Amino acid sequence: MAPSFLTPPLERLSAAGFAPASPGAPWRRPQVLLARELCSFELFEPPAAGAAARAAAELYARTAAPYAEAGHLVRRQGGRFGVWWWDLEAVEPKLVERFGDAQVRVVPEPLAEPAGEGWRIVRRPGGYEAQLWVDGGLTGSLWRRAPFDPAAWAAFVRAQPAYAPAPPTAPPPAQPLPYAAAGLFGPAGWSPAELTPADSARLAAGAAILLMVVATSFSLAQGLRLRALSEQAERQAREIRAATPRALTGEDAASRRLAAFSALTNRPNAMAALARALEMVRRNGVQPVGFDVEGPTLILDLPYADIGRIDQIALQLERDGGFANVRPIPDAQAKAIQLQMTVRPPLDGRLSPAG
Repeated sequence: MAPSFLTPPLERLSAAGFAPASPGAPWRRPQVLLARELCSFELFEPPAAGAAARAAAELYARTAAPYAEAGHLVRRQGGRFGVWWWDLEAVEPKLVERFGDAQVRVVPEPLAEPAGEGWRIVRRPGGYEAQLWVDGGLTGSLWRRAPFDPAAWAAFVRAQPAYAPAPPTAPPPAQPLPYAAAGLFGPAGWSPAELTPADSARLAAGAAILLMVVATSFSLAQGLRLRALSEQAERQAREIRAATPRALTGEDAASRRLAAFSALTNRPNAMAALARALEMVRRNGVQPVGFDVEGPTLILDLPYADIGRIDQIALQLERDGGFANVRPIPDAQAKAIQLQMTVRPPLDGRLSPAG
């Protein structure tokens, strides 16, 4: 726990304005908790692991925001990521009015409260939030002004993933929770920009100041690297979307499928390749919504909801299906995934085995 003289005060910003949330060092600039009513939450389960997973979560946070101008925050929760958004057009003018041009860190209100496990309802000024916690991470969140009645609770439970623990049949009692600033905004909760010579004198230890500078430099380097990865992934996604035709409907979609089917029938073994690919995809419980062909490349259009199964399908297509360069291209805005693959040359009149 950070010493009290290092902890910044917390102010809560709601639709009604600012209010004190938690006391702290008077010489520290207040940090801002965004009331749950001003935020949106979604759980992101990345199709990859490692650094690619974090980059995918950042890209999703930038491209799938429910606001035209959105602020966002991504928090890792084991192998998943909690993604928070808020409307900058509503929040930023209030921050400027309160703090002027000073940089102020903003965190959604639930992140300042103790973590939970399982199902709970949190009572806050102005409303209630139903939560589901799995393995120490927030998995589901729904905010409403009125208390949760049985119907509202049942609707929240139905929207949660299949791996959620068994829920209580009735809404659990709503409970208020305390705030804790420590750990919210980085090591010891502090920002180096807040320190002045007078503040340093209060800290009274040159070794402590040196330690702070080293820790801050490391955090800054990590932040710059993450930002570079995110911007690179976002740029690649824009290029893919610009080069990828949007999904068609009605007669146009039927014409496109007919043209793709005709192109496939004119290629030796192409029909066998299509049939094999469709069979393997359906065997994994995924129903393709369309297909296309571009030269030697076969493209399957898959529902975005099945993104968690794509890696397994791609591996099977390359290993057992006679395909090479199997490459999934997710498009969060179109809610679809293009699975592109190259048909291997035929061998003895059959599809050549992968490997």
